[in-house]
Amino acid sequence: MENRPLEYDYTVAKWFMWSAIILGIVGMTIGVFIAFQLAFPSLNLVFGDG
Repeated sequence: MENRPLEYDYTVAKWFMWSAIILGIVGMTIGVFIAFQLAFPSLNLVFGDG
């Protein structure tokens, strides 16, 4: 009988990690964009609100 180490399949964990990173980056970018618009409302004219 051989004593081999166990091999696990981390595919689901890797996909979850990448999706969490991507959604975190997208969410933070949108949050910074909205906060920037709230901090400087006069610049909203550049984006066509007016």
